Amino acid sequence: MNPPSTIEAQLISQALQDDGDHFKSLAASADAVVFVLRGSKILYANRSAILATGIPVDELLHVKFHELVHASQRRMIKDLGQRLQRGHHSQEQAEISLLTADGGECWLELSLLPAIFEAKPAVICFGSDISERKRAEKVQDAVYRIAQAADRSNTLDDIYPAVHHIIKEVMLAENFYIALFDPVQEIIRFPYFVDEMDRPSKPGKPGRGLTEYILKTGQSLLCDIATHQELESRGEVELVGSPSPIWLGVPLKIDDIVIGAMVVQHYSLPNVYGESEKRILEFVSSQVARAIHRKQAEQALRESEERYRRLVELSPDAIAIHSGGIIVYANPAALNVMGAESETDLVGKPVLGFVHPDYHQIVKSRIQKTQVEAKIGEILEEKFLRLDGGEIDVEVVAIPTVFNGNPATQVVIRDITERKQAEKVQDIVYRIAQASDNVDSLDQFYPMIHAIVKEVMEADNFYIALYDEESGLLSFPYYV
Repeated sequence: MNPPSTIEAQLISQALQDDGDHFKSLAASADAVVFVLRGSKILYANRSAILATGIPVDELLHVKFHELVHASQRRMIKDLGQRLQRGHHSQEQAEISLLTADGGECWLELSLLPAIFEAKPAVICFGSDISERKRAEKVQDAVYRIAQAADRSNTLDDIYPAVHHIIKEVMLAENFYIALFDPVQEIIRFPYFVDEMDRPSKPGKPGRGLTEYILKTGQSLLCDIATHQELESRGEVELVGSPSPIWLGVPLKIDDIVIGAMVVQHYSLPNVYGESEKRILEFVSSQVARAIHRKQAEQALRESEERYRRLVELSPDAIAIHSGGIIVYANPAALNVMGAESETDLVGKPVLGFVHPDYHQIVKSRIQKTQVEAKIGEILEEKFLRLDGGEIDVEVVAIPTVFNGNPATQVVIRDITERKQAEKVQDIVYRIAQASDNVDSLDQFYPMIHAIVKEVMEADNFYIALYDEESGLLSFPYYV
């Protein structure tokens, strides 16, 4: 939803002062969320406001406005309204979170203006829906904090509750569990399980529950009652535990290998999860999987060097060990990342020979710090040089270790080249959304889109085509 245009705001405000019926006619067709308040009482709410909150108009007009606002913002919104109605300010702006009928939230970028309604002072509120932007910010923050939690946690038992707490900040997740699959023993374990109705199942062979369905298919599943009944009728799943009207699970993957599943469910709100929540859980699942996998590797190293070496050989993460600045070990995944055909292409070579010159000093400092402090280093982003001359973006964590009786540093390397590209694309989407909010006409908007797209690809030849379904005509408003 776009914010109200200046003209729209002026028209509605003028109508509010002169003619209540005219105001309601204009406001009813406005894309912006519109409320008229006197104190905390809602005098009027337009159709967009009803859609945003999910509350019928007859109920909405009996709710105090501040009760719709998130508890942390109620004092602030009261103060803004009071200042306006006392004539201390001509306009106020704020970003607020409205609580919706389904237990979720709707973020609004709100403009508040003093006005006259039914011959008495009032406040008119225009709001544009910025929920998607806020949700994207929260999700990005969640991914970063999960990575931090992995760095700060000593064991997996420390990571799980931290992940749960972070997930709860972006969606309702009171009922949450993580399942891990051991492919060697073919056993499912539930190392973390919080549920108001059930207790975790004991480790055992896979059955035909929804969790096993995700492990088998490797696909996310948003499952309501109808979906569950359909899967049951096909013999693909059976009910395990207490039934819930909505269940959402995503696979935990490392390089397309499913290592487990992450699940939320709700027992009383059947509409609390949808495609948006599924995308959020999918987005953070990769970071959760990496955090779990990395911590599993760290714990295995502490338990047994030989056992860990076998795990490292099979690890999808690139792992190398260097001692005295020379590479002394590289697992198969590391060979693949660096474009090497055999260990001899890397082992015995200076580690700095595979690091981009811009990062030499960072790597030198990290090696020294890791050995002096004898603790796991923080995750750093660097550029590596492959044997074929290509450059790759990598995420590296350094771990002090001993190799053949000598102090050494083990590095866990993850190729994030695609992720960095995805971040660029995400930034473009955000900037295009910003551009749409800040231009007055499409003639300004189209060149801005072109300029942004050119930042990530060759796009000297570029056009936008629009199809009018009613007339069946195709137009080209921008063509270069």
